[in-house]
Amino acid sequence: MATTRNDGSTEMDIYDDEDEEMTTTIDIENEEISEDELESEYERIMIEFNENDEDENERGGDSDEEVIIDQPDEEVIVDQPLSSEQLSYSSDIIRNILNNPLLFSNMYFRPGQEVTKNKELWHGDIWKESARFGKTSITIAQHVYYSGDFVVYRESSDAKRFGRILAIVQKDDRLIIKIQRIIRFEELPGNLQSNNRKERSQDNEVWFLDREMEDAVMNVELHAIVGHAPITIHYDNSNNRHSIKIQEILYKHNGRWKLRDVKYSYQHPSEFAPLDEPETHLPIYKLFIDLYYDDFGIFRNVYHSLGGVYVQIGNMLFTERNRLKNHFVLGFVPFGGSFDEFIKPFITEMKVLERGKILNIQGNECVVIASLGDTTADLPQGNDMAGVKRHSAVNGRISSMKR
Repeated sequence: MATTRNDGSTEMDIYDDEDEEMTTTIDIENEEISEDELESEYERIMIEFNENDEDENERGGDSDEEVIIDQPDEEVIVDQPLSSEQLSYSSDIIRNILNNPLLFSNMYFRPGQEVTKNKELWHGDIWKESARFGKTSITIAQHVYYSGDFVVYRESSDAKRFGRILAIVQKDDRLIIKIQRIIRFEELPGNLQSNNRKERSQDNEVWFLDREMEDAVMNVELHAIVGHAPITIHYDNSNNRHSIKIQEILYKHNGRWKLRDVKYSYQHPSEFAPLDEPETHLPIYKLFIDLYYDDFGIFRNVYHSLGGVYVQIGNMLFTERNRLKNHFVLGFVPFGGSFDEFIKPFITEMKVLERGKILNIQGNECVVIASLGDTTADLPQGNDMAGVKRHSAVNGRISSMKR
């Protein structure tokens, strides 16, 4: 409200309007309002709110800035495994590793080593015995002997015995041969020399000595090998009268000698994972692949958890494999995804690499043979991969073994 002073000036009263509004508000609060009036007032406010919201959306649509709004109707699939196009190809990982001078210079590509204390992977039996990692064959007196062959060897200056080549290994910078002993009927314990076994021995049957027994495995020099032996392991009831056969294996349990069927014995890698080395003048590099699967421990039960799948190269030194930078990411198992489905592209490519693949390594063409030698995982993931029941199961792995 404007007022005129005696001196002719005009003064504005800025408080009268506020007083009127406050008076009106007070009057409304003092009046009794019915429920119908409250409902109508609520509806009026909601209509105004919706109209204002629509106006804001219209103004936002005219702006140049793109507003991303989640569409609930469009379902995003997160429980499917990564396709082969999304995976880091194993060949690319291997090529990059072998072309790294620092890594390549510290990698081991020679026969397994016979040492007192095992530390590296090439000190273990898998590397020594498998042709995919260790030495496949050796030539002695113009005869080629392969790992897994049956031979006749000299145990002393005169005695000749049967044995099986378990591995061709390196000891003190020279090659030697690891032999698993095979015994005749006369060498069986007295309580096991039955008439039936005596008759079978006359039909060219011999017996394996369990490799866990003392003196069952021995190292012999190359010149101790006499020749090949025509011996066949009978895992079934087949009979070949033209060869010496093995049907049982001798072992000791609780201080007592026993015999069991040879099908329950340790199988040599040459029987289930043979390798035909390519005949080529190119250098051959055999890689020991260690697949590492980690579902991040206690966090595996969280919905937004990813299982990491990594690749390590067993040809590296133990100290190098322990470094985080030498764990190469193969991919991640997506939320709710299946490891079996995820790993299929990797298995498909490994089957190609197992046969050998020509790659350019350090500027030269080489044949690279990569094979899966080991799988590392936490206990729950390891049980899933091996098909073993969990701890809460009624009959787990241990009880099954006891049966």
